[in-house]
Amino acid sequence: MKEITGNRNSATGSHVHYYFQFAGEAKALTEFKQWIKPQLNPSQRILDIHEDRPELGSALNRAERYLGLSSTLVILISGVAIAMATRRYTSVILMPLLYCAAWAVNRMKYSGFIAVSLLS
Repeated sequence: MKEITGNRNSATGSHVHYYFQFAGEAKALTEFKQWIKPQLNPSQRILDIHEDRPELGSALNRAERYLGLSSTLVILISGVAIAMATRRYTSVILMPLLYCAAWAVNRMKYSGFIAVSLLS
């Protein structure tokens, strides 16, 4: 109070506004708002951005929806990119290795067949 009355910007009987801003999780802020409301004087009130400035509150809501949608789209595109890279990897790198392994297995089968045939 000394700061306000001592700086010549206000005199006795002046109407002074105090604003406090609180930040935190939505649940914690809602609980705080419910706790503080019964303790306020008739000249005091608690407002959030949606009550005090509805146009700004609606802009924030739209921005939140847009960011949620864009993050979902980014995750979807990332999944498609991973699938495409995996397909390319399997067709270029892994498939020739599988063909070589299949060829080796077939060679061992025929070698074993020939060896068994010769022994009998």
